[in-house]
Amino acid sequence: MTKRKDSNIVPLHEDKFYVYALFKPQDFNPFYVGKGKGERVNDHFKISNLKKNTPKTGIIKKYGNKIRREILACFDNEDSAYAFEEYLISLYGLLSEGGYLVNYAKTRLEYSDKFISDFSSIGHLSRNRKYSKELIIDALTKFYIN
Repeated sequence: MTKRKDSNIVPLHEDKFYVYALFKPQDFNPFYVGKGKGERVNDHFKISNLKKNTPKTGIIKKYGNKIRREILACFDNEDSAYAFEEYLISLYGLLSEGGYLVNYAKTRLEYSDKFISDFSSIGHLSRNRKYSKELIIDALTKFYIN
C-alpha cells in the first residue's frame, strides 16, 4: 500500500483516497487520524504547517521524524474514505473527550467540545455543533490571525 522514502511514506496508488494515522514513538494508539490523497500524510510535517500552534503540531514538533505514519486503507472514492475516517475517530475517540486523538473534527461537519471551547465566541451560532464551511474558515482565519 505504501513505500518508505526517508521518514516520509509514499502512497503506491496516488490516484486513490486513503485514511492514515500518525503515531508517537513506541505507541500503538494513533494520536491523529486523517483522510488524504497524494502526499497529504506527509503535509503535517512541512515547516509552513508547523507554524500553527495546535495539539497536533505540538506533538509533531516534540517527536519530529520519529512519528510513525501509516496508511491504513485505500479507497476508490472520497465518501468511502470519509466514512472509514469517521469510524476510526469514533473508535479511538477524541483526547478532549477522554480518547486518544487530537483531531478537532469528529466528522466532516461535527466538531469536538475542544473546538467549540476554542471558538466559543461563535459557539452560540449552532446548538447541535454543526457548522457551515464558511463559518469554520472564518473562525480559523480569525484564530490564526489573532
